Amino acid sequence: MAFNIFILLIFVQFGRPQEFFPFLNPLRLAMLFTLVALFLTIVNKEHFSLTEAVKIKESKLYLFFFLIMMLGVPFAYHRRNAFDFVLLKYIANFIFFFLLVVNVQSIDRLKKVLFAVCVAVLFLASMSLMHGDFRYGRFYPGTMYDPNDLAYFLVSFLPIFFVLMRKSEPIMNKIISISGILLSLVAILLTGSRGGLLGLGVVLFFILFSKIVIKRKSVKIFLCLVAGFTISMHADKIDMERLQSIFDLSSDYNLTSDTGRLGIWKRGLSLAMSNPMTGVGVVCFGKAIGEQRSGEGEIPRWQSAHSSYVQVLAETGFIGFWIFASLMVACLQNFYVLSKRRENEKLVTGYANIPGIFMIGLCGTMVCGFFLTQGYSLIFTFYFAISAALRNLFVQGGLNGV
Repeated sequence: MAFNIFILLIFVQFGRPQEFFPFLNPLRLAMLFTLVALFLTIVNKEHFSLTEAVKIKESKLYLFFFLIMMLGVPFAYHRRNAFDFVLLKYIANFIFFFLLVVNVQSIDRLKKVLFAVCVAVLFLASMSLMHGDFRYGRFYPGTMYDPNDLAYFLVSFLPIFFVLMRKSEPIMNKIISISGILLSLVAILLTGSRGGLLGLGVVLFFILFSKIVIKRKSVKIFLCLVAGFTISMHADKIDMERLQSIFDLSSDYNLTSDTGRLGIWKRGLSLAMSNPMTGVGVVCFGKAIGEQRSGEGEIPRWQSAHSSYVQVLAETGFIGFWIFASLMVACLQNFYVLSKRRENEKLVTGYANIPGIFMIGLCGTMVCGFFLTQGYSLIFTFYFAISAALRNLFVQGGLNGV
């Protein structure tokens, strides 16, 4: 029962049906399913215990990261905001992490989680395209995401659709897979997100020029033709001039202005150097940079970090950043090693490329995250938790990760 509720939670968290059907908002579905799944997981003695879950490498690092966030609250530039975010908002990510690790105790359950993610992402992509609109040449999906955030979300999960495209999958799963891939590609390009384009480029490079996801060249060519045809149908709506500007940034305000990304990143590094141990406090980057400008006699303009890594470094200090970076490295190492072990085929039965797909997805997330303030996003939490669950699954099966 706990696992079924968790599957519903995945759909609500990633599909965001409440954003498109406002009558669902009063139900607080995300909080409801989180609390119910947590309660059922705790009382169900047959589950892998939380105590055992904490012993996994990624779990330890994630727990330390959460503790660093809490320890920084008393020293934050805005203690109330930091406290509210950590204990009232990010706690949901923390619970999600351990719910996934504890409940995914078999390959069958892992497949169900991936199916739920694919359905949720397909739902969000299709509903965004149906209800969004164009402003200043860019596609805006609605109230939940801006164009850059939507591109980040879709790039991060694009590789997972390929899990449902395997020969042994039912025809419905293949339809979901192909639909999700095509709609995601169109939506990413319509957003005009240059960071999203870079992340997409990394993901497509691995898919097309490695054998991790697809081995047959004929299948790759077929997918390219279908994708090219689908994108061409929406070419008139894609701001190609904006996307092409990624190759000529000499006059881009992000490099020339103090309020552009490069200027903000420099200020973020300065804040980290001034607050090396605890940082300026979670979600306090804007206030900190405003006060810094005020102290320099400038207009105290608040701005976000526009980089997950600058965000985490400035807000949690060097220790928090080291833990965050260690989490990403541990996950990438685990995914890579597990994707290369031939004996995994005995345990995963034809799904031996799943760890490789996760590796590609996390790479896309990391590239997009370099340009967006997404250090505390549920997507990072998802990949951290998936790595922990995979590590535990393969250890249980007599195989070792990293």
